[in-house]
Formats: sequence, C-alpha cells, structure tokens
Amino acid sequence: MSVATKELELTWKANLKALEITQPYLIELLEQAAASLGFASWTVSYKDPYVELRDGAGKLCFIENAGLRYNCVNENPEGKSAIVLGLGLGNHFLNTFAERGENLRIICCELEVAFLYWAFHLHDFSYLISKGKLFFVVGKDRAERDAQWRKISPWVRLMGKIEPSIYIHKQYSGSDISKMKQFLNEYRGMLLSALSTSTIPLSRNLVETAQTALNAYIYKDRYVVTLQEMQEHWKGKPAVVVSAGPSLDRQIDLLREAQHHCVIVANDVIAYYLMEKGIMPHVIAALDYSHVVYDKLQKAIKALSAHERRPILAFASKVYPKLVYEWPGPLFSNQSDAVGPRTCQILGFNTLEVGSSVAHFCYYLAQAICPKEVIFVGQDLAYGEGGRTHSSGFAEGSAPTDLEIEVTSWDGLGSVKTNRHWYGFLTIFEHAIASSPVPVYNCTEGGARISGAVHVPFAERLKLHASDPAPSFLKGAKMEGVGLTLDNQRRMLKEINGVLKQTEDIRKELIRVKRLKTSPRSLKSAEKPYGAALKAWRDIFYNCEFLRGVITSLRFSSSGDLLGDNLSISTVHEAREIAELLLEDVEFTRAYLKEVRRIWGMFSPLLKDKDVVGRDLNEEEPAFMHELWLAVASSGDKPWWSSFLDEKFTPDALLELVVKAYGAYMEAPLNQMIEALKEQIPPWLYGLCRGWYDLLYRANFGKYLTFLSSYHKAEQFFKSSGMSESRLALFASLLVPQLRALAPFIQISGSVQVGDSTLLGDLLRAEALYWEGRRREYLSEMSKLLDRFKAESPLALAALKAGGGSWVASIATRTLRECMNADMPVEKFQEKFFEAFGISIKFEPANAD
Repeated sequence: MSVATKELELTWKANLKALEITQPYLIELLEQAAASLGFASWTVSYKDPYVELRDGAGKLCFIENAGLRYNCVNENPEGKSAIVLGLGLGNHFLNTFAERGENLRIICCELEVAFLYWAFHLHDFSYLISKGKLFFVVGKDRAERDAQWRKISPWVRLMGKIEPSIYIHKQYSGSDISKMKQFLNEYRGMLLSALSTSTIPLSRNLVETAQTALNAYIYKDRYVVTLQEMQEHWKGKPAVVVSAGPSLDRQIDLLREAQHHCVIVANDVIAYYLMEKGIMPHVIAALDYSHVVYDKLQKAIKALSAHERRPILAFASKVYPKLVYEWPGPLFSNQSDAVGPRTCQILGFNTLEVGSSVAHFCYYLAQAICPKEVIFVGQDLAYGEGGRTHSSGFAEGSAPTDLEIEVTSWDGLGSVKTNRHWYGFLTIFEHAIASSPVPVYNCTEGGARISGAVHVPFAERLKLHASDPAPSFLKGAKMEGVGLTLDNQRRMLKEINGVLKQTEDIRKELIRVKRLKTSPRSLKSAEKPYGAALKAWRDIFYNCEFLRGVITSLRFSSSGDLLGDNLSISTVHEAREIAELLLEDVEFTRAYLKEVRRIWGMFSPLLKDKDVVGRDLNEEEPAFMHELWLAVASSGDKPWWSSFLDEKFTPDALLELVVKAYGAYMEAPLNQMIEALKEQIPPWLYGLCRGWYDLLYRANFGKYLTFLSSYHKAEQFFKSSGMSESRLALFASLLVPQLRALAPFIQISGSVQVGDSTLLGDLLRAEALYWEGRRREYLSEMSKLLDRFKAESPLALAALKAGGGSWVASIATRTLRECMNADMPVEKFQEKFFEAFGISIKFEPANAD
C-alpha cells in the first residue's frame, strides 16, 4: 500500500517548521540532497509489517520492520540523554521513544540523508524537535558532520554530565554499525571541546567577576567621563569606528585627516598602531577579559603618560585590571557578561550594549554619543588578499578557517570569504543598524557588504566634513559614589545575601518534599509551601543577575527542562521526583553564589567594614584575595609575585602562592607566573605546576599525565628535604572536580568497544577519590576496576601505553603504598595489576610513608 502524498507533505512541512528553531541548516541540506539525488521520485510502500523505500528506478534501498524497537547496548537508567545510531525510516524510533522521548534529550545519527528525508515525510517529530529534545547528525561526509556537531553543541553539551544510553537500529548490518561507531567518537570529541563552555566557563565567570570587583575598586578613585558629558561635547558630530580589518592599512592617511573633524572610536588592539601613524583616538574601547588586550596597549599607556591629549578608555567591567589601573586618561566603565543592570546601578557603571566583539562595543559607544552619522573603517568581516585576517598593525592576526562562507563583497559586485564568527558579527551589525535612526556609512572599501549601511569611499564621505571643527578631548572628573565604595559594597552583599537566603529556603523545602510519606494528606500539606518554593526558584533561575553566564549551562539541566513547563503536582511520587531533579541545581547555585559573595567581599579589610562579609566567610580569604589582585594591578614592570616570594623561595612557598592565586580566580596572572619562573625552578616543579594548571583551566587530560610524573618527583623532594607534604596534598586535591568533570569524555587511542569510555571514566573517578583523601574507598574501587580491566585486555593495553606507561605506573605505585599505609597485604593488588596489565611491581616497606 502506497502512502498518501498529501499526508506526506503535511508531515514534512511540520518537521521542517520545527527544524527552523533548532537546526535550520538541516533544511537546506535536505532540500539540496533531494534536488540532486531526486528523492521526490522515490516511493515508500507498506507490506505489513514492513516498510519499503525504493529509488526512482524502483531499486529497493531499505526495508524496515515497523514493529521493532532499538537495541539498547549501554542503558543508563539514571541518564536523561540518548545517542541513537540509525534512524532508518523512523519506526524503530517511535516504537522506542513514543512514551518517554519527552523526558530525554536525544541525538539521532544517520549516514543516509535519504532516510532522514523520508522519515520526515512518514512521521511527525516536530514536537520533540521544537522542544529541543531531538537533534540529528546526518551524512557520510565527516567534515559536514563535524560542522553539525559544532552547531548543536550549545544545545546538548550537558548531555555529557551522565553517560548517555546508546541505541542501535536492529536492522543495520555489522559494517553499518562499524561505520556508525564513528558517531560516538565525534560525539565525545564535541563534548570534550565543549568543556570550555560547560565546566571551564563556570570558573571563567568567577574570574570575570573577580576582575570586575577589582576594577570597581580602582574606579572609585579615578577620573571618570559620563555619557552625558560625551553627548554634550560630541553630539551631532560624525563618529568614525575604526576596526582592525585588512583594509585598514589603505585608510591611514585619510584617518589622519579625519581625526581633526570626527570623533574617532578605536578598538583596543589597533589603538597603538593608529598612534604610531599619528592618529589619536578620542575613545579606545576594551572588551575582552584576558591579559592580551593589556599587552597590546602597554606601549600606548607609556606613550600617553607623557601626552597632553589622552583618550577615554571605555572598558567592559571584566577587562584585565592592570589595564584600568595603569590607564593615564579618563575612564568610562560599562557592563559586561559578569554584571547585570542592578550591579551597574549600584556601582555607577554604564549599561550600553557590548555585542559579541569589541567592534560591536565601539559601534554602540559611537551610537550613544548621538552623532550625526557613524562611519565604519577597517570593518572587513572577511578575509583579505592572500587570506589576511587583520591589518598589519595587528601582528598576531589569526582567525578560524573552518566553515568558510561566501558573502557579498563591499562593492556589491562579487563575493568574499568569511567564517562563522565574522558571519555572526555581521548579522549582529545588521540588526543593530536596522534598529537605529543614526545613518551608518561603511567606508571600509573591502571585505563584506553590511546590509543597512550605505557603502561609499572614505574620501568621498570625509569631504563633507572638511569644515567641521575638531572634537575636544575630554578629561573627566572624580565622582563620589561610583565604584566599589563601602556603601556600595554593603548594597552589593545585601543583594547577594538576599538571593542566598531564598536559595537556602528553597533547598530546605526540596529536601523536606523528598522525605514526604506517600499519602494524600502529605501531598496536601506540601502543596502550598512547595508551590511557593518552585515559583521562587523559577524567578531566581530566570532573573538572578548574579547567575549571568552560569545560566547558559543550567539552561539544559533539570531546571531548564522542568521550569519551562507547568509544574502541576498530582502525586507524592511526582513531587519527590521533581524535588530530586531540582535539588542538584539549587545546591550548585547556592555554592556558586557563596563564591560570588566571597569575591565582592574581598576588599572589606581595606574598606574597614568587618561585618559586611558575612558570618560564614573566612576573614583571611578576602584579605589575601585583595592583596593578590592589587599586586597584579599595581606591579608595573615588576613581576606581581615578587611581593610574595623572595629570591630564594622554596617549592613549598611557590605551591602555597599557586593555591592562593587559584582560590582568588587569578587565571591569567597564575599562568604568567608559571611561565616566567620556568627557567628559575626545577623541571619537576615546573612540570607539576604546568600540568596542574592545564588540567584545571584547559581540561587537558594529557597534562594530567605530566602532573603525575612530576608529582612523584615532588614527593621524593619533600621527603628527602624533611618538609611537610601537606601543601602538596592540598595542591593536588584541587584537581578533584575537574577529574570528575572529565571522566565521561576520556578517550585513549586503542580503545575499541562502546563501553570503553565508561571503564576509563570510572578509573578517573577513582583517581578523584585518591586525591580527595578518601583512600580506603579508593582501594575498594581499584580492586573492582582491576577485575574489570582483566576482562578488557585491549583497553588495558591502551591504558598501559598512556603517557608511555606513566599513568598505570603511578596508579600502581600509589595503590600499593596505600595498602602498606592501611596495613593491608600488598600481594593481592600486585597479583591484580599483573592480571590486568601484565606488569610486576615490587614494593618494599621502605617505599611506604
């Protein structure tokens, strides 16, 4: 029986409409494949219980038993995610997930585009797709699939929190399944690369918050320019936004003239290049949190110190504090990812949009002064001749070359190549220009065409302003009540404590509901307080500005799944289940907010307010935090760590400083110190710090192996010198959260089975127990793991080769030593290591403690 064409078309359109929300690029892929391969001439027919798909020539392409379900080869009952290998014509999928698909987040992988095309005609997946519950990766081309993984990464990255269940189509052959295993490698690779946006950003958010707090403290005593002052002096004048695109070099002579008639707003990385060419910007905008911007502007800072005309530094609150501290001109502080509108109101920061790049920030600044017009120069947003990415004044210019896209050229007569990042920036510019009454003239004379802007040569536009008087340079003034004053700190901490109190109340209510007895009476007694707690949690989840940035990760957690729905509770079991799911997010939020409070309280010793920090904070922590950060900001040409380490510092002193700097969220300064001391400290100490840092901040498992090698040498040093190993133990214990975060994603070359990653992940979790000091639990887990490795010889061999054998050797050494320390016989573990890895280990009592 053939399927009715009208029904097919309606189902197809419903699925495509849903794809527009989550995976719009798949629509184009499907339509192009249909046109080139003639899918429209293919036919589908039912021969109960089978569904047949034939091509235009009548050749049978696939036959599916409509009554079967998927095989589950790696079921995780606790998980809320699934990887599906093989969609086929969709019947297996619906039979397996019809009733539980809404409770999962599913990635469906399919080699044949034709199968997805026809499954979309036969079955309505639109509800799951539109709710962000179902995603597809399709095709035989690896590069195309890589692009698809990257695009769905923001939606699915937290699937890796718990190992997903894996489902395989029952009718796919062995060779098909072998090919499809590659999807699992791609999935794990995508999640590993996305660690920087799931675990690391939580640390980065706190780094940015710490830098914002220090910048606010510096800001209170500096000369400040207000937006009103800029408007009073520059309103109605033309504003030129200067970016670092390849075409900028051709416009230098005209810019030198333009500075006498227009307000020049330049981005940070190109500012000194302009100054070298005799062009002094009126405003320099800085956005990024890293030290790179400071490095780029160091020469400009020194040059401006002896200059009468000094540009305003318009900085996003999170920028590297040394830049704000050393800037010789007036300041204009603006919001960033690290702070929201309420914080800006308290601190007296501006709330202009910043967009996704410093070029966007420059544009929003230019718009804010109410100019006559805005002129773009150097805004290429595309590759220049020979693949150039930036002006010659940006020496380290680089840009990703993946996913190259062709866009209309500046003159509208051809096309130029851009990449996904610049294409996104281009889109933001076009939306911003469309929503502003101020005309924009794109005088870049190269790169991409920007819709909504008028494209004219720079010289032509500049002629119209030849008689305009030169804009003045503003000096600003000191202002009371801005920045991190004592009163403002009190207000900040009062806000944070208020949210913490709410979160604690929600936590207590969720724990109470988890313990409810199963009876209608229990449900009725809980209904009102539980409903109030859920309402309060929804408000915090969606509106708390102290969770800015973090909420991106929480969005796809249990709260993200549940809070978008109407949480009507009909049974005690349902109430307990929802409480269990939400409690993890509430606990995380509570812990995170305590860290935010600790950061904003770090200047209490200087602001002379002992009660402002809160009773549950260690008073020593804010002291060392502010001392460290102020040393970074005020160090000048000296190393910031010279204030804490003397010339003959010991390894113990260095580790103490590293631990404190980590606790103060000093990501960039810590990296700077480790690299600068490379030639001054023993190789084992450098390897220890380098491996430790790169594991924590770069999620690099290979660096863990470097750490282990150096750690054993560190132990030998501390033992031989008679120094306490407590600092070393504390140093190593900080790795525990990252080891657990990496566990679901770890891969070693040579692992071949689907379940391999689980065993390796469990080994890494056992390592976390060791560094946490839970040694008896560690020994118990290792005993079980060694038995499992005994049955997985290919994987055991791959693990043995990791780091040239250093990983297994380190585990064996530490395991046998703990046996000795616990007065347990080592022979049992010696035998287990031999059976699992084929290695014999001699361990004498003298090697123990």
